[in-house]
Amino acid sequence: MRYYTEIENNFFIPVNDRKRINHELDGSKLPKWFYEKYQELIHLIPKIKEMFLNVSLDGYYNSKNNRQYDKGYLEFLFQKYKKEYLKVSSDLKEDLTLLEIKNSIWCWGNILDFIFMIDHTLFEKDDFIDTMQLFNSALMDIGEMDGSLQKAYLRNQWLLTSRGYLYNMRSTAHEAGDYNSYYQEKAEWFLTKKESYICRKNKTLGKIDLFPEFSNPSIILEHGYITENSLDLLLHYIDYYPFNGKIYDSKTIMTAMGIIELRRDLMDFFEELDLHTVSPKDSFRRVIEITNGNYLDTLIRCCHVSKITSSPYKTIVTSRLTAKDDFSEYLEKGYNVCFVPPIIISKETGTVEELNMDSPIVRAYINNEVICESELERGKVYTNHLKF
Repeated sequence: MRYYTEIENNFFIPVNDRKRINHELDGSKLPKWFYEKYQELIHLIPKIKEMFLNVSLDGYYNSKNNRQYDKGYLEFLFQKYKKEYLKVSSDLKEDLTLLEIKNSIWCWGNILDFIFMIDHTLFEKDDFIDTMQLFNSALMDIGEMDGSLQKAYLRNQWLLTSRGYLYNMRSTAHEAGDYNSYYQEKAEWFLTKKESYICRKNKTLGKIDLFPEFSNPSIILEHGYITENSLDLLLHYIDYYPFNGKIYDSKTIMTAMGIIELRRDLMDFFEELDLHTVSPKDSFRRVIEITNGNYLDTLIRCCHVSKITSSPYKTIVTSRLTAKDDFSEYLEKGYNVCFVPPIIISKETGTVEELNMDSPIVRAYINNEVICESELERGKVYTNHLKF
């Protein structure tokens, strides 16, 4: 499992509180360090303007391999940007006010995104993503100066999904952080559904199927961004600091990926119950009985999810038999790994059962004895069941 430095630091997501900038800031100037930090951006913006003045949609329309966007939509953006943005300064001199520079960065970032939509050959994809993140970083720095940027610090409790994506257990802001409500909703659906999940798989996920990246999150990683509409739907009313129609902020993308992947882990477990148990609903009731209805216990023991607590105790709770290898980087950094018995689906009997901790397969991987928490040593794997 990849080690995430985010779990060790004060991790925050940039949030725009949408308040009006104080008019006194209209005449303010940016500090010298800003111009030094964003020299590359300052020199690029006049080139973006020149590229935009030479843009023609004819080549895009005539290309058979490049037509991904609606002609009317592109024409609308093209005319809008020509009308609204060409009069915005592309020369970020130090005599401009903070507000003028902020508007310029916003406008020319949008135009660069538009140009790349039309012609992917103008930039290497990675270079383009890096440049868009640079635009985003500049806006965030200005947001800190003008007061429009707030930092939403996330809790130091995390989940690692089965595929190794990081999810923060934030307790507020709807299902963006409170997974318990999502779990309860899907648990009730599974116990009351009248048809197989396998037969109607697309319909079970409800609103998260409206956007393809929610059922196939690799699209987000492939593109390097998440669309603002998708993010709004996924995170509900959390107002992440916007850049344009797409979100290029790496922290925000990581947060969104964790939410999507954790949902997939639960739905994959339901699929396994449908496929390999004689009575899926009775099997799930048995899981609820074993876990006392604790959604974290279910995720960890049934869905191959692991829980990380970075402070005050550096501890991982997991049911992965190969925990010593999977979490080797964490063990090297002084984390304890606490192994709990997974709840497995027996294909032979068509039922669910706890893995026998005295079985040879457990002994082959987990050799530590159950000891008191006060006696734990750093960087070891134990079989004691910590509180979730």
